[in-house]
Amino acid sequence: MQVNAGKMIGPDPGIQVGDEFQYKSELSLIGLHFDLMGGIDYMDRGDMKLATSIVSSEGNGYIDIFDSHVMIYSGQGGNLKSKDHHVIEDQKLVTGNWLYLIASRQRLQ
Repeated sequence: MQVNAGKMIGPDPGIQVGDEFQYKSELSLIGLHFDLMGGIDYMDRGDMKLATSIVSSEGNGYIDIFDSHVMIYSGQGGNLKSKDHHVIEDQKLVTGNWLYLIASRQRLQ
């Protein structure tokens, strides 16, 4: 059973920035993040795509950094312990990474 079935922008009642969850499937059930594989989820709004959430993974080969109330997100597209053993490349500004860049610039304005 899903609590919030659609993607949304803005605060979700009862959830605070920095809340921690064990599994991405938990986030999907409460309607926070629907992409079970990718760390950046987004939605279409008119002719634009908007980033709706960023979920960082700690450990298991990911290189995201957590320090106090700051998260450094390494980007969407691979981790150091990739199951298919492909070579990790520099991040590319496509899909989620592109939307993350746009969202971070808009927050600074």
